[in-house]
Amino acid sequence: MKRHLSLFLLVALFLAACTSNTQTPTADVTESTSVTTDAPTATPTEEPVTVLNVCTASLPESAFLYDGRNPVAKQNLLTLTQREIFPYAESSHGAALLSETPTQENGGITLQSATVSLGETVVDANGDLVVLKAGVTVRPSGCRSTECAISWDGTEALYLDQMVVRFQLADGLAWSDGAPLIVADLVFSFDLASDPQTPGLQWMESRTAGYTAESDSVVLWTGVPGFTTAEIERLFWQPLPSHLFTADATWESVSADPRWSAEIASLGAYQVGAWTEDSLQLVKNHFNANDDAAPYGEIQIRVIPDLEDALAAFSNGTCDVLDQSYHLERDVETVASLQTDPEATLLVEQTSSWSQLAFGIKPASYDEYYNPIYGDRPDFFGDARTREAIAGCLDREAIQEAVFAGLAELWPSFVSAEETTLSMEEQLIRDPQRAAQLLEAVGWRDHDLNPDTPQQAWYVYGIPTNTTFSINLYVDSSALSQQIVGIVQSSLGECGIEVTPVTLPANQLYAPGPEGLLFGRQFDLALIGWAPLTQIDCALYESNQIPSQDNQWVGTNIAGWSEALYDKACNNASLALPDEMRGALQRAEAHFMSGLPAVPLFSVPEVIAVKESACSAVNDLWDFGIDNPSCP
Repeated sequence: MKRHLSLFLLVALFLAACTSNTQTPTADVTESTSVTTDAPTATPTEEPVTVLNVCTASLPESAFLYDGRNPVAKQNLLTLTQREIFPYAESSHGAALLSETPTQENGGITLQSATVSLGETVVDANGDLVVLKAGVTVRPSGCRSTECAISWDGTEALYLDQMVVRFQLADGLAWSDGAPLIVADLVFSFDLASDPQTPGLQWMESRTAGYTAESDSVVLWTGVPGFTTAEIERLFWQPLPSHLFTADATWESVSADPRWSAEIASLGAYQVGAWTEDSLQLVKNHFNANDDAAPYGEIQIRVIPDLEDALAAFSNGTCDVLDQSYHLERDVETVASLQTDPEATLLVEQTSSWSQLAFGIKPASYDEYYNPIYGDRPDFFGDARTREAIAGCLDREAIQEAVFAGLAELWPSFVSAEETTLSMEEQLIRDPQRAAQLLEAVGWRDHDLNPDTPQQAWYVYGIPTNTTFSINLYVDSSALSQQIVGIVQSSLGECGIEVTPVTLPANQLYAPGPEGLLFGRQFDLALIGWAPLTQIDCALYESNQIPSQDNQWVGTNIAGWSEALYDKACNNASLALPDEMRGALQRAEAHFMSGLPAVPLFSVPEVIAVKESACSAVNDLWDFGIDNPSCP
């Protein structure tokens, strides 16, 4: 998935049809003399140039992939100047970089048995990068799940699976300056991405044992022993023009090259024509002359920092597109106005960032022992049925409608609705009646038959009798969080759960442990958001991610939830090969839903406004999705 918009087609005609008016000569003729005159020659007329005007809040500083900055404007620029990696029959982006998608069936993905020894870097059975020593748990060669993992004794010969992926370049590809695309461009890109000076985690680079040329058209990715993955697109580094740099070029010298913000070579449908402080001109790359891939003769990207000014320019036709940098999804009134504009279309894409309502299942004070008599918070969430009941009380649909102008998408688990393996029957639904039954089964009672007062614990294991179900909900001070608080409070109140909102500045709420409320595990409920992880998001709630003194309070499992079967299922999904992924994900989702350490809420959408007449072309241009239903 990528970006979303709808645009108006702006056509600029450049005509150079100039004819000179010359005086007709006369000649003296005799009766026997005849004069012939050549027919006039028409001056050719240039073809009209269609121009797409995109408005953005700011331009990127550079088009260099590895400078540590990745704003929306840069993402959009790279989409237009790069090619797709894998070939798709329905793609309108021209030829892909690869001749075929590597699979296990076509031999593009293979496993080889690699000998490993003490002190080598390997990936263990949990998916972590470790130095091999006695006691490390690994999957021996041929073992494809945690069930057959072993603890290495430090002496026996050890063989681990090593994943190899073969990427075959398509024939005849060239850069916009005419230089052929070669495997060296791929290796050059990887070398820069893995340079120690390159900003970022280098998560996949660190799990790569080799990225080498097998031939003039084939690059081989070889993984660190023990590491396997279904995400093969992350094993391919977008090529960079190695012919423009010296063989010993480093990240420091390449990143400082001024051509990255001028006219660097392109592989995509467009190339940079001109780049100034407040505008960027893209022209067709004639080495990628597919008209479907480049429906506009020229794309002008213009900076208008202020949203109100940009909306005025969109209204008067100066802008055909308002890109994601304006964050239209945050402005309910603007979205409503654009939705009623007959000349405008909104293209919406769901990102991989998502929000959730996290349970404080096991506070840090429980780590040594739990005793509410001596001040420990009552164990409100230790019973999974209570967490399920709260999910059944919560009006997630109302939250979805309240935030981002109703454009967000509910998540069924730790993956999106598009990726989930859960059936509709297995997904969360609002069911206050069943929630009440679950709470009663746990031991909560409506002691005064008054729905406006919280329930009391009568027979709840581990909670003193007559304890009221009164909890705090911790949120930051953002407008988004404040929109959600009231819905959570009223939804849970209908089920006899009293919720008191506690609003804190984000830097205080997300402060590191042990002092911080979230990462110090000192909360009841918390509304939090996560950006996508480097691995599958089930890892958020693995047991080894519980922040504690043992890991210097660094971890994402702020709920304190621990479930061995879930850990195994998540590890299997994280290390699954493509043909293993669906089954592994299905098992991980099932364990997540049975334990429910958090209630998944919604993804964060990105919105682009486009003139209706250009919607389909722009949708294809940025690959927002084939047959996007937003386009008329």
